[in-house]
Amino acid sequence: MKDSMVTIMKRTSLILLVLSLLILFPSTGVYSYKDTINSAHNPLQAPPINKVKIVYVSGGNPVLEKANLSTFLNEILEPFDLEETLKITTYEPLENATVLLLLGLRSFGDVKIEVITQFLLDGGSLLIALPDENYTMYNDLLKLFSLKVLGPIYDNETFYKETENVVVNSSYLLNEHPLARSLFGNVSKLVIPKGIGLEKINATPLINATFTEYSLAWGTNTTFIDKNKNEKYDKDEPRGKNVSLITVIELWYGGKIVILPSVYMLSNTFLMLLQYDDYIFIKALMYWLGNQIAYISIRNIKVEPTIVDLNSNPRINVTFMVTDENNNTIPRLDVYVFLVRLGSILINASAQRVDNTTLYKATLDVTGLRWGTVIVYIMAYKKYYGYHWAGNIKVILYKQPVKKKAPDIILLTLGIIVPTIISLILTIYVFPEYRQRTRKLKEIEKKAMK
Repeated sequence: MKDSMVTIMKRTSLILLVLSLLILFPSTGVYSYKDTINSAHNPLQAPPINKVKIVYVSGGNPVLEKANLSTFLNEILEPFDLEETLKITTYEPLENATVLLLLGLRSFGDVKIEVITQFLLDGGSLLIALPDENYTMYNDLLKLFSLKVLGPIYDNETFYKETENVVVNSSYLLNEHPLARSLFGNVSKLVIPKGIGLEKINATPLINATFTEYSLAWGTNTTFIDKNKNEKYDKDEPRGKNVSLITVIELWYGGKIVILPSVYMLSNTFLMLLQYDDYIFIKALMYWLGNQIAYISIRNIKVEPTIVDLNSNPRINVTFMVTDENNNTIPRLDVYVFLVRLGSILINASAQRVDNTTLYKATLDVTGLRWGTVIVYIMAYKKYYGYHWAGNIKVILYKQPVKKKAPDIILLTLGIIVPTIISLILTIYVFPEYRQRTRKLKEIEKKAMK
């Protein structure tokens, strides 16, 4: 009996142990990384996602299958409206989209750069994650920003032992960037596997837009780009801070472009490494591209008047509010109001913040402008937040028809009537005397000729 009780107790303990393990470990046998990351790094809940459409191109022979990107596609992008498309040959898949994903494609046969360019000019954002094969085909796309791919990135501490996995800590990160210090946690160490390096080319960018480019992460002293592909460091190859590991471009039209050196940063294998912060970084990156963090909100716009008489009061007054996504003020903002006609900027004015509030105001002087319809736009910019636009408010400029004025009595009297009277008087009194003298002169002339 005693042995039976001991056996039952052992079995009960074993069952409890198994149940405990099942709670800690999912059916895959791997500890739930999502739960770990939330408890270790993110005690706060993620903000609610507004309706944000993200388009993922699954065609183009990507180096990673969807199954290898499931953590990224199904977990990190879960709150977003993710739509998959095999190709981008027309604008239709990008209608109402906020972000386009090109993840390790090895072919651009079904991706038209002209369509992507139009998407960027319309304010869309782009994430490029480079493959470790066929990466030179991205040069046609990168020419938009005067960039080109150069070669594989290695970390070579002894100049003899190369490694494809580059590890960077906070010393080599742009720590003041919202992606490095987000509500998901601080990014202190990243691993970048099989990366491909970029270089700036001496050519005019092909995209017709102002943009700001910078490195979010850069190489350590032992990181280099293997330009000649001999798998060792040579003196003419970019090294250290000259190696941009993560390149960011903030485009004038509102979109942001992020170039990851390796699509493997998005793979299940590297996102699930607890000793690195790639999961935190990638999650913050997608929220940033989707305008959910470090966002400039421009709203409550008032334009007065919307019908402007160019002859009497050629002024347009604009007031509005500017906050971040949490309705807080944003320091050191550059805010401008533009007046646009047919896509051309006619005039602009810097908006001033009212005291310490979130209210801004500006006045546009439209003196000398031609009558017609114009559009008011507002732009706010802060580095690492990007360019943000609002407005699209119509204003009609017009001129009153010129009225005929009654004649001025005084001017009419002095200028016309008085001279006329004087002329008549002179004619009456002087002309007879003139005729008499003329007759005498003729008589004298006849006598002289005899």
